[in-house]
Amino acid sequence: MIPAILFDVYSIIPLLFTIYLAKRHVLQNKKNMYYIAAAVITIILLILEISSLLNIPSTETGLILTSRLINISGFSLSPVVPYIVFLFINNKTEFDLHRKLLALPLCFNFLICAISYKTAWVFSINAQNHYARGPIFLLPTLVSMFYFAMIIFSWFQNKEQFERADKGFLFSISVLPVFATIVQFVFPDFLLIWGVVSMSLLLYYIYSLELQFSYDIQTGVKNRSAFEKEMRKNKNSVTVIFVFDVNYLKKINDKSGHKAGDELIQRAANTIRNCFSDAGQTFRTGGDEFCVISREVLNQTKQAANKLAEEHLFHLEDSLNKANLTSVNKIELAYGYAYYSPKDDENKYAALSRADNAMYMHKEMLKGFSRRSYDR
Repeated sequence: MIPAILFDVYSIIPLLFTIYLAKRHVLQNKKNMYYIAAAVITIILLILEISSLLNIPSTETGLILTSRLINISGFSLSPVVPYIVFLFINNKTEFDLHRKLLALPLCFNFLICAISYKTAWVFSINAQNHYARGPIFLLPTLVSMFYFAMIIFSWFQNKEQFERADKGFLFSISVLPVFATIVQFVFPDFLLIWGVVSMSLLLYYIYSLELQFSYDIQTGVKNRSAFEKEMRKNKNSVTVIFVFDVNYLKKINDKSGHKAGDELIQRAANTIRNCFSDAGQTFRTGGDEFCVISREVLNQTKQAANKLAEEHLFHLEDSLNKANLTSVNKIELAYGYAYYSPKDDENKYAALSRADNAMYMHKEMLKGFSRRSYDR
């Protein structure tokens, strides 16, 4: 019993430190609130586990009631941690409906655990304050496993954020709690689950901090450093490089203030990322400059790649027109793209230069239209 209590106590300490660090950076990364919630609930579960280990056989009504409440709380909260981690990964506005639907197993689990106070379906505490497993003891575990499976699925489906090596690491730290659950089920005296979950949360927090070095804080898209890294990859594969530049940013800064300019940059980044999410990664390469390196056209012919590129740009124009209908400060993007082929180009920077030149030609064309409209 003593080693299990010490393991739980030692598991709480690093979580408290990561909560403190995450709170310091909530303004820069609002997703940290999900991590803090998951860590706090894990600490509560560890405390509940310690309380159950310290519980002694007794016929006192108060102790029996306390034991039942501890078990209801523990079994009810168990699946909440992987659910919150799942939200941490999939923190998107358009995901609201799915979040509500995916919360249904939590509600069902809570209901069954609560009425187990009387029915003993999940657990029972007898008149001598002895704990016993119920006939559907595995329900909270199965619900938790469902969310862990969703976490793994999300990491492997997220093409934009996670590289292959990242996915292997994330898969490993997701499997740790599953492995601990199996061990504890086979050997009930080995209380490993929540200590191992706290270890996985700690590893994921360290990973998320490292990941932030690849992202632009203001816009949430990948930064210049990540762009240079991506340019060095897949040197032998055909790809398309897009270059974007936000027009009239200085005028908006002078007229409406830098806050309005920052909001314009944010909206432009979101629009580009949403329109090219299935094509490749979006990078902020300068103050008002963005690039997309398309993975969708890997090893396709130039004609096929150009067709896909034009389709995405048409989608971008359509999205900009819709967004500008309700905006005071309109987003105008100059863009260009170039086809990279290892047979024809020395490196991707040659294609980047052509894309950059095409973007400036488009910028001049847009300025010409603006002048003619003004003259009229």
